Amino acid sequence: MARFDAIAAVTGALSALLDAAAIADQEQVSVSPLTAAGLSENLQPGSRVLGLWLYTVSPNTARRALRPPPVEGRPRLVPGVAVDLHYMLLARASDALAQQRLLGWAIRVLEDHPSLPAAVLNNGAFDGCFRDEETVELTLESLTPAEENDIWQVAQSARLPAAPYVARMVVLDSRREQPDFGPVRVREFSVTG
Repeated sequence: MARFDAIAAVTGALSALLDAAAIADQEQVSVSPLTAAGLSENLQPGSRVLGLWLYTVSPNTARRALRPPPVEGRPRLVPGVAVDLHYMLLARASDALAQQRLLGWAIRVLEDHPSLPAAVLNNGAFDGCFRDEETVELTLESLTPAEENDIWQVAQSARLPAAPYVARMVVLDSRREQPDFGPVRVREFSVTG
């Protein structure tokens, strides 16, 4: 269960993971989180860019609300909400083969890291966002042609080589306290006749 900025922390962790792999593999690529408007920006000649576009957030179907673990001496909080983050991993380069090579490399990097631990998620500006025992599962997602078409309609951009990913079970904690009414001691029943 993480703070409200967990969505941005996951995007930052994915970018950092791809950046680190690019350095290790000596790949000349820049990684950039994108908005829908950023999909249609022109590239500099010869540049190679991996874009991470968070195109939707949905409720996690397995678990809707999660209570944070009780902490001695602290008030109980309202349950957190579990969400799934849906990304498009986009490869942009000067020619089709370079785009396809770049996308294949990026998919391989992400598939080598199917679970993102708190140490990866809490990088940089997001230090302390996730608890030490938390992880986020990363999976290559399958979209129907209609879903993919809808996504690209929203983007208002030419289709690029892309791979859809989902980051599952990102739990956003509440900061609001849950009132504690204590145990029920007496029940009253009324019978009308």
